[in-house]
Amino acid sequence: MSTSQNLAARSTAELADRVGDLRQLASVTPVVLTDGPAMGLRALLVRSAAGINFMVLADRGMDIGWAEVAGLPIAWTSAVGDVSPHHYDPNGSGWLRTFGGGLVTTCGLLWAGHPARDGEEDLGLHGRVSATPATHVTHDIRWGQAGCVIRVSGRIREASATGHVVEMRRTITTRLATPIVTIRDVVTNLGPRAAPHMFRYHANFGYPLVAAGARIECAADNVRGLAGAPPGGAVDWNHIGEPTTDGEDLHAIQPASLGDSASVTLRGSGHHAMAVHLSWSADSLPLLLVWRNLVARNYVVALEPSNCLDDGRRAARDRGELTLLAPGESVNHWLRIRVDLPRERPANAASTSSEKRRSL
Repeated sequence: MSTSQNLAARSTAELADRVGDLRQLASVTPVVLTDGPAMGLRALLVRSAAGINFMVLADRGMDIGWAEVAGLPIAWTSAVGDVSPHHYDPNGSGWLRTFGGGLVTTCGLLWAGHPARDGEEDLGLHGRVSATPATHVTHDIRWGQAGCVIRVSGRIREASATGHVVEMRRTITTRLATPIVTIRDVVTNLGPRAAPHMFRYHANFGYPLVAAGARIECAADNVRGLAGAPPGGAVDWNHIGEPTTDGEDLHAIQPASLGDSASVTLRGSGHHAMAVHLSWSADSLPLLLVWRNLVARNYVVALEPSNCLDDGRRAARDRGELTLLAPGESVNHWLRIRVDLPRERPANAASTSSEKRRSL
């Protein structure tokens, strides 16, 4: 029986008999980062024995930064790293100067996509939500007959004194011994008039999951090439190659949905490789954008459930695709990320380790 199966099979009482404090197995630790551009950034470290360990960035829209399973990193970290929202640049592509990657970066709430002008507004890349500190940040760990549930929540409000007021209430949950994390968001228009709503989960994955031979598996009804790809899509849009000197592209996928959900898998190279499965609310986020940047020292694949393309709010309005929330109206989004670890070590791994120990 694996460690995760062993933990999952025991009741809370049985686990409590085996530790001095249940926080040995599951914990949430509020921290404040104190170095460099991250100075002052509030975060919460979430640890789940045999599950997903990750950091929730309370001052960055309750996004998820660093994440690992069994000591293996699953989230991509950009050269920027963790950055306080005080350094956010709203102009043009300035968003990239504070884009640290991480497991999930949220785009929105009033706009997302490339910098564009809409009426009298100059809208920078991907909106403000990921640079907005949360309020009402809470966390709890519940032990019961159904096991252990870890929950972190907060509210993010994007507001103008005389303009739109939109609030997102986010709840992030995971369980002991279960490599699954779920994000649930309720976005509500608190303002006096209809508000545009463009939204995207920018889920970012890197090495060792992203490696030559890895592939993206998605039942797609349609594939369109956007930036860096032919209109019909690159023939290899779902494959990962070795790092290159160039190789960045973006595709829009119309996934085949099952009821109210859609899914995609990023599967590592080899029969026993790690895999990450994403599922999400297809009714509110009907598109999947796939960003591959295989340039050496970037080397990232992002899977991005979205309600919009990348060409800006005005273009979406002109096509009749812009989501509008009436005063008091809410929309629900959710994203679930599940990690499958390699089923077993390579056949020669144990012997190699033994040989190394004998040689020391």
